Amino acid sequence: PRSSHIFTGRVRVVATGPKCTIRIEDKEKGTLFAMCPLSNDNLETSVEPVSDSSRYFVLRVADVTTGRHAFIGMGFVDRNEAFDFNVTLQDHIKHVRYEAEAAKREAEELRRRALEEARAAMEEESRQHAAAMQQQQQQMQAQLARQQAEAAEMARRQAQELEARRQALEDAQRRQQQAEEAARQQAEALARQKAALEEQTRAMAMLPPANAPGAGSALLSLLQGGGGGGARKKARGGSKGKGEIVTVTRREDAEPLYNKALTMKELFPKEFWKI
Repeated sequence: PRSSHIFTGRVRVVATGPKCTIRIEDKEKGTLFAMCPLSNDNLETSVEPVSDSSRYFVLRVADVTTGRHAFIGMGFVDRNEAFDFNVTLQDHIKHVRYEAEAAKREAEELRRRALEEARAAMEEESRQHAAAMQQQQQQMQAQLARQQAEAAEMARRQAQELEARRQALEDAQRRQQQAEEAARQQAEALARQKAALEEQTRAMAMLPPANAPGAGSALLSLLQGGGGGGARKKARGGSKGKGEIVTVTRREDAEPLYNKALTMKELFPKEFWKI
């Protein structure tokens, strides 16, 4: 109605980036009558079309200095101008949303690239770590193989040393056994010689004195049957007959047989008796 009409002017929609303002100005002087900041998130909180006409709108005007606001009604004479006004606001909202989505897509693309770079860096680091671990494992295996080879060589040397010691010990035991056997045989031979010597000594002790009658016969029988090995060899190897008599004579410088106990060496030296 004409009674509620307070101002007639022009409407300008001014957009600077995402910020948009609806300015109601004087159509001749261009002075500002009211200003409506546009909300990009919810357009209806700033500009709301009426339900019974496409030419009228409700604007939320605000004072930027004081922060106060009020709601006023605004109508266009021409329906096309109202349509252009509405389309301009919708285009601005679409542009802002497109820019927001583009920025969001760009941010997501940057985030995706950053994630891919981080993942590639992690994969490269993991690969380098795996290569380092593999190299370390190979070094450890080589070191273990060297240690095993050294241990095997040491064990072989120890086995050789033990075998040499065992052989040396066996040789020593064998030589000791041979020496003991030789000593035993020598002792047995000495015992046999001693027994024979004792037997001959007892037989000689039973002989009569050299100047006694029958001393020569007794000595002859002793030499033929008892322990006189040298006399038996002479009897076998000589040229005398079976019934030949051996004459035993005593040297002038010989000691009497009956004055002391005689041994075989004293009894049968080469220069003592002459048979």
